[in-house]
Formats: sequence, C-alpha cells, structure tokens
Amino acid sequence: MFHDESERAAAYETRKRVVSVIGDLARDKLPDRVEDDTAPLLGMPEEVIARLKQLEAGGATNILLVDPNASVGNLRAFAREVMPAFLPTHAAVAE
Repeated sequence: MFHDESERAAAYETRKRVVSVIGDLARDKLPDRVEDDTAPLLGMPEEVIARLKQLEAGGATNILLVDPNASVGNLRAFAREVMPAFLPTHAAVAE
C-alpha cells in the first residue's frame, strides 16, 4: 500500500523483484505487465480496500500480508486505514 501516486512505480518494481524470485509457485502464468497483476495488494488505501472487497465477495475470509520491504509502518498503515473498512457491523455482531 502506498499513500502517494509517486510511490506506485517503486511498488511495481518491488513486485517485479519479488516475482522474479518466487516465480509461478502457486498460480497460473503471471501477466506480462506487473500493472495487470491482481495478486498483490498494490495501491492507494481505497484501491486496496476495493480489491479486498472483491476477494471477500468471492468468498475469501483470510489474507496473508507479506511486505517485501519489511516495513512495520506499512503494516500499521494497513491496520489504521484498511482494516476499519472490514469491521463487523452492529447488526452482524448482534447475530
């Protein structure tokens, strides 16, 4: 996740580096362009939320967060800016 559009290119470069190391371990062929890869949660907070909502709608109940930069700040930002979008509603808690 990033907070400024200027960080997008660096995030894509990091994804390219990671993919070059892990390759096609657990999925089909990777897209030719890293920008078309839907596996990573790359984007501004609202983009990450939208992608997670797509996954949730498809039945995903858990995700694995891996930050190749090992940034505690990124994980904290995720917790602060993305996770609240997935808090249970009062109605769901009451059930």
